[in-house]
Amino acid sequence: MGNKVQVDDFVLKKPSEVSITNFTGTILVVCDGLQSSVFSFCKDMKIIKEIYKTIKNHPAQGSIKNEAYTKINFPTNLSARELVFIHSSQSKTITARGKLGSRVSRLIEATESLLICEPKFMVPDFLMGVILPSYTFTKYKSRNDNANYKCVILGPKSIEKTIERKIKSICSGVFYARDLTNEPSNHLNTETFSEKLKQLQNLG
Repeated sequence: MGNKVQVDDFVLKKPSEVSITNFTGTILVVCDGLQSSVFSFCKDMKIIKEIYKTIKNHPAQGSIKNEAYTKINFPTNLSARELVFIHSSQSKTITARGKLGSRVSRLIEATESLLICEPKFMVPDFLMGVILPSYTFTKYKSRNDNANYKCVILGPKSIEKTIERKIKSICSGVFYARDLTNEPSNHLNTETFSEKLKQLQNLG
């Protein structure tokens, strides 16, 4: 594979499976105000809500395509290196949620991230929007940095396994197609291309 980030580096979990206060990487919270259901997922989210209260009346630090966000380094009462609030109140349609996922993906820079989002965002379009932009072709780079990238996506409950498998299958297929497109012609000629297609026969 040419991509240093793999689809399986994105893991969907329930709040009971993660200790938010002890998480040491970057925590990203997608919310649309203090009444957002994201703050009631579990006891640990009360701490994050209190932090959100202190910044909600301050102007956002930046924006990605009109999606405002605020970053806090080493937030109080958390082990996280960084806490990022993505303020989203306009992503009501499925298409808009897909675009939101893509914008959120641009803020996932650390090798260890925890993305916390409301139930309405736990849909295929949003999740694929988060995963697909992570693709980069690094196969032939002299310095191929294969850091242990991991992004845990936290929702109020586990997404159905069949839907999760479908999302990951689609994203894996897109990554594979991108790998083939990025291969130089002296490596991927008609013979090697046909061999790669034969390897896909069992997939239907």
